[in-house]
Amino acid sequence: MLCEHLSYKEFDDVNKGEDIPMKKVLLVPLLACLLLSACGEFSYKRGATAADLEKSRDACKANGMSDAAVKKCLEDQGWFVHDLSDMDPVAVLMPNEDNRSSGSQGDVAAAAAATMVESGTPASTASTTPDGAPAAPVKSMTDKFKVTSWWKRGAGRTELADATNQCVAELGEEHRPDPVTQYTTRGLLICMRKSGWYGLASK
Repeated sequence: MLCEHLSYKEFDDVNKGEDIPMKKVLLVPLLACLLLSACGEFSYKRGATAADLEKSRDACKANGMSDAAVKKCLEDQGWFVHDLSDMDPVAVLMPNEDNRSSGSQGDVAAAAAATMVESGTPASTASTTPDGAPAAPVKSMTDKFKVTSWWKRGAGRTELADATNQCVAELGEEHRPDPVTQYTTRGLLICMRKSGWYGLASK
């Protein structure tokens, strides 16, 4: 499948407000075959280069693996791989939602009345499913996730700050990312995604 493959080296934390040369925010395009379907793949490994990704992918493919098996092979080598055509802002941010922060009592109360992010339908107040299994946790716009990197093609620290301030103005000051803990709300992640920003957390 002809898609756009992107590899990312480690990002400096632009949220800390440091004067960071933008050359340190490195984007390495491996292959850009633009199609109307706009498919693509996001591949990330801390400290790795485009050549590292190509070498790892070739090694996995040499074993005659399927696409799914190649993805698993790369993940076993420490790569985070995600299909850009399935780019949910929180799913991409969080390979593992264990990184989610426990909210305050106010956040918990807000979560009870929140709508489901994915479906847009009101969340159920029931604590169990019909078969007796525990219900999935309510997903609130105030759920917090630790974001270690932000990415948008062609954008830098100034554009990130502008986009963040715009989203905070729309959502409220409680959605402003904490520059010390790096925690960001689900609502801000979704707002940032609408303007083309992707958040990423360490595994």
